[in-house]
Amino acid sequence: MTQRKMSIERYIEKEFTEGSGPTRKTVINWIKKGIVPGVELGGKYWVYEQNTVADLMVEKVLRKAS
Repeated sequence: MTQRKMSIERYIEKEFTEGSGPTRKTVINWIKKGIVPGVELGGKYWVYEQNTVADLMVEKVLRKAS
């Protein structure tokens, strides 16, 4: 199973309240230092989605419901 990737912008939007998120450059530095799991592909940085057990359960229920 491959890990899903999301853009840095999406990561900031998802993980931080509006106006409180880090800059794009900060997130890139976090990826480079291994603080945030991510990867560089084709000159663009991506953050790996981190799914908790709860996230996986919700996803499973939503798939069954659709």
